[in-house]
Amino acid sequence: MNSIVHMAGPVIHLNGRAIQRCPICGYKLVDTKGMMTVLDGEGNAEVKMWIPGQAIEVTEGFPTEFRILPEITVWPENNCFVLCED
Repeated sequence: MNSIVHMAGPVIHLNGRAIQRCPICGYKLVDTKGMMTVLDGEGNAEVKMWIPGQAIEVTEGFPTEFRILPEITVWPENNCFVLCED
């Protein structure tokens, strides 16, 4: 299976929902819509999110696999930026 490396962006909290996307290509890494989770005192979902700036390798499939890459200085060739260049 092919995998693509994305960068974790900031977490957006909106109407009790938490969304985290890749700031390079917009790929949705996390979305709590329809997810069963605990809510904090303000009605926001308490879900473990990626640390902004982390490199996340995503392998689409059933199930989709997410893997945190160790700190990297050079992004691998299978990064999502190449998707935006066309």
